[in-house]
Amino acid sequence: MFCSQFVYKMLKMAGINYFDKKDGRIKPTDLIELDYYRKLHYEYEIKFNESNAPP
Repeated sequence: MFCSQFVYKMLKMAGINYFDKKDGRIKPTDLIELDYYRKLHYEYEIKFNESNAPP
């Protein structure tokens, strides 16, 4: 599985399923070029709640 396929599957699981391609045909550039409604946003850093982190 390529990273773009993984991202596509995660988006699909999150309910953001608006690409008209099969997951095996998705390219990294498709995530930008086919985002017509600009639903995707770049996050520089994702921080998790440290109180829930395993010891």
